[in-house]
Amino acid sequence: MSTAALSVRAGAAAAARAATRGRRARSFAAADHRKGGKHRLGVRALALRADLALAPTGEAAKDVKGVTAAQAGKLVDGHVHIVRMVSPEIQRYAELLLDWNRSVNLTGARTMEEVLAQIAAGDALLKVPWTGIERVIDIGSGGGLPAVPLTFAMPKVHFTLLEANTRKCAFLEHVIATLKLANVAVVAGRAEELGHRPALREQFDRAISRAAAPPGVLLELALPFVEPGGDLVAQVSPVDPRSLEPAARLLGGGPPRMERPGNDTGTLLVVPKLGPTPAEYPRRTGVPNRKPLA
Repeated sequence: MSTAALSVRAGAAAAARAATRGRRARSFAAADHRKGGKHRLGVRALALRADLALAPTGEAAKDVKGVTAAQAGKLVDGHVHIVRMVSPEIQRYAELLLDWNRSVNLTGARTMEEVLAQIAAGDALLKVPWTGIERVIDIGSGGGLPAVPLTFAMPKVHFTLLEANTRKCAFLEHVIATLKLANVAVVAGRAEELGHRPALREQFDRAISRAAAPPGVLLELALPFVEPGGDLVAQVSPVDPRSLEPAARLLGGGPPRMERPGNDTGTLLVVPKLGPTPAEYPRRTGVPNRKPLA
């Protein structure tokens, strides 16, 4: 199940049945319409289970009126890229992220819709196999993406959030306490240093990451944490995996590959861990960025 979205059609149908909350959705629609002249159905309307207008894509919406369950499917088909039903946990996490982002640079997203879009992009990781995965480390966790949303979907998997910035670590600790996440821990420090600690080195079934470093750098930062038989799965921009293969093998990894597990979910770099990482890796702080292996 998607972390940021339940069945979109089911969500829209549920929204259509909640007539008592229509006034709140109408106020959102009217406000958005006054601002820009064109109303995009926002995530908040469905999150509130409010009535929605059957507004064709690209047309201005002057009001939000009730729709039938049958019409809801057409509504979603016209606005599938922005209509989304979010869980209370995801909604609260997104609110925390936006609130703290005013003083701590956690994400480039500035609106609820942008944050939820980033969370939805992380759904790609749910489409790779998770059988046998019990311990996961998120390299350069930042604001908690992609790990925090994954914790809601997989409460039996333990996630370790590795982050060097102390203010971001404070945010992550706040999220854990506020949302009562029992399967999450934060580790403060640099991957180049922590990757040599016996308590962390090759102790994880999987490493994940979202835009923490260029792929050639990420290999050196992440693979030392993964035990042989595990893997690295990272959200990255498209790259030729053949260019990464020598570095991956040097670090104990197998042939890298690129996967696109779903429509519009972005690309994933997947690197299996075949053997131990040589003791000299990762190199000292800053060297992987200055002299990447790939």
